[in-house]
Amino acid sequence: IGSMFYGNAASLYPNLDKVYNTYKKEGVENTYATGFPILFPTEISGTMNDGSVAKQIIAQTIARGGQGVGIYCYGEFYDNFEKNGTKYPKAVLGTVETMLQILKDNIDIIHSGVPATKDITSNIFMEMKPNQDTQGNPKLNVLEGIDGRGLGVLHFPGNSNTGNSSPANNNRTIAITLSAKEAGNYKVNIAKTDGTADVKIVNVQEDNGEAEFTLDTTGLDVSYITVEKTEETEISEGTLESIEIYGKVTKTEYTLNEEFDPTSVKLRAKYSNGVVKLINGQEGITFTGFDSDTVGEKTVTLQYQ
Repeated sequence: IGSMFYGNAASLYPNLDKVYNTYKKEGVENTYATGFPILFPTEISGTMNDGSVAKQIIAQTIARGGQGVGIYCYGEFYDNFEKNGTKYPKAVLGTVETMLQILKDNIDIIHSGVPATKDITSNIFMEMKPNQDTQGNPKLNVLEGIDGRGLGVLHFPGNSNTGNSSPANNNRTIAITLSAKEAGNYKVNIAKTDGTADVKIVNVQEDNGEAEFTLDTTGLDVSYITVEKTEETEISEGTLESIEIYGKVTKTEYTLNEEFDPTSVKLRAKYSNGVVKLINGQEGITFTGFDSDTVGEKTVTLQYQ
């Protein structure tokens, strides 16, 4: 299936489902999402500055068993953006880079995975607990790979065209039930399109049992949840492995004697246990080299731990 997708992903994908029988229903035994190879390339525009549409189209493609994603770009992702008439790269650049990295991290499951239901899974399934915040029409789709690992895609298709407006971008905590046919500990890795990641150990006490975990997200982010059986009993504290500036620095020009704004910079910190955090400039980052006493270009150095 290949198309140039525009418009509201909340209506686009359900309409495709009616045509291509994404899920088994009405006596349909075989669907395009239950056999190999699954080829679902999408060609989308990057013109949405905050990436809300891009996040939804990619999430809904992967959730339906798509093994490929293509992005048609009109210039938003240029590395040499300054030569193309803009002072900063658009915010969608960081959003797409993060999404593609998450997909690369889960490529084995995506490549071999098919949409699963609780009754046909070989081991792992996930579903949202009922009676939660339904703003944005939250969905949790599950893929299962041939190695028994599961990939949950938590997304909010009802917010796909709302941008950063409230209440679409509200924080919320989502409770998820993990079902497993085999008892034991399961490692849950939650990678979000805001650039952060969290890791949890969940214990299913008996065969065909359940356990619960929660994740924090906004109505504009997509969470890719990897679950696999593990011998680990807890997540180690983790040591800081790397830091990088995340997104664009929002303020780079100052007038004479103006004070430095530490909130203009965010860092992404990666830890040895798989956790990834975003750190605001006011949260323990040391800045050196800033000087607004004289006119000219100055180099500012950031240090964290």
